Amino acid sequence: MNTKILKVIGILALAVAAVVTIKTMLDAGQWNIDLRMMIFIGWAVSPYVVFFAASALLERFASTFIMSTIFCIISVLMLAATLFFYVGTLTGESSTEALIFIFAPVYLYIGSFIALAVGFGASKLFGRAKPNSAPLP
Repeated sequence: MNTKILKVIGILALAVAAVVTIKTMLDAGQWNIDLRMMIFIGWAVSPYVVFFAASALLERFASTFIMSTIFCIISVLMLAATLFFYVGTLTGESSTEALIFIFAPVYLYIGSFIALAVGFGASKLFGRAKPNSAPLP
């Protein structure tokens, strides 16, 4: 696939995940928007923004195609995790279900950065050509 297409897919996945997060938070808060809610929404959306920025910075140190592929895969996984966390768990039956808005971003940070580090490390480890390697006698 083309690197531009992979980047667009990844950005769309992150954007949809952010919209789902914001919509779910506003629905749970009954659309009462105040300063605390805006700060809380900023916390919940921050994993997507920080992941995008980190992958854009790492793209300078690795192959563009490899980093675009890694970015796209992790973005889609973050969207799937977001849908699982927010849409799948909020039923309105528990008084503590709003805690997911605190812990889900933590899980997204940890998971995305571990996956990004593994992908970047693998691209550096396996993508490196050995220019001066001579065959063994």
